[in-house]
Amino acid sequence: MIMADTGFWLALANEKDKYHLRAKECLILFDEPFENLLIDD
Repeated sequence: MIMADTGFWLALANEKDKYHLRAKECLILFDEPFENLLIDD
């Protein structure tokens, strides 16, 4: 199961976010299908 905080998605969507590149790097590491994704706010 993948757990992703809202901050991760915001950083991923916003190229000006200081964590944008890190979020992109983490997204590449996801090795599970997105049906196992749990989003938390």
